[in-house]
Amino acid sequence: MAVMEERGEIALRLVLALNLVATLVKIGFGLITGSMALLVDGLDSTLNVATGLITRRYYVKAREPPDREHPYGHLRYEAYASIIVTVVMAALGTLVLSAALNALLSGTTGKLSPVAVPAAALSFSINLVCAYMLSRWGGHSLALRVEARHLSIDVAESLTVLIGVTLAAALSRIWDLATSLLLAGFIYASVYRSLSDIRSFIMDESPEPRLMEEVADAIRSLEGVRGFHALRARRIGELVYVDAHVLVDGDLTVEEAHALASRLEE
Repeated sequence: MAVMEERGEIALRLVLALNLVATLVKIGFGLITGSMALLVDGLDSTLNVATGLITRRYYVKAREPPDREHPYGHLRYEAYASIIVTVVMAALGTLVLSAALNALLSGTTGKLSPVAVPAAALSFSINLVCAYMLSRWGGHSLALRVEARHLSIDVAESLTVLIGVTLAAALSRIWDLATSLLLAGFIYASVYRSLSDIRSFIMDESPEPRLMEEVADAIRSLEGVRGFHALRARRIGELVYVDAHVLVDGDLTVEEAHALASRLEE
């Protein structure tokens, strides 16, 4: 688990650096060309940097050892970070939707500058690399999964922006505004899925049946165990907590039964 944590930390730092580059490129070219889609994408990248810093802070915090005030550890900090990121995404979606609708109602003419196309292509490439790193190195971390989902939506967004600004440069700026509306839809879809992840995390859902079967087989295989019942498990981040009632020979002493339970825990 320590290796996964180290990879997750490295991935977060690289994602922050790359998103900063993408932000400067998209906002700069959005202002130069007047592309609302690029500006929206740039604003999203700005928030990615902010939410990435939040995620990194609480990802590290969640892995601190138990202390006097938190004897069960700090893993729930991941839910806190995920809620903050989700709220920020919802606010961005609302801002994008209102701005795009206002621009469409105001009317627009002409074509977009072709300079916007290479900027959109660079944005797509950066988002693709960032999403891959977090999804590959995130493991079972809720905070990294939510952030990876946010970035995976960014991949779809940046591809949509690339197509939209290309059409806007070749045909009409109306495609640029239509792309902005699509971006709002992507953001709201990401918010919905992130809320589902948060719900699963705070409700302590059971791990997959295959893992429960492996636990049951491990209990049955231990010499001295006569049976078991009330097997339960719950997943919190990378950790799975398991408990069960184990039946042993009634002739065992308390010390012998305790030693058997300790071997089973191991």
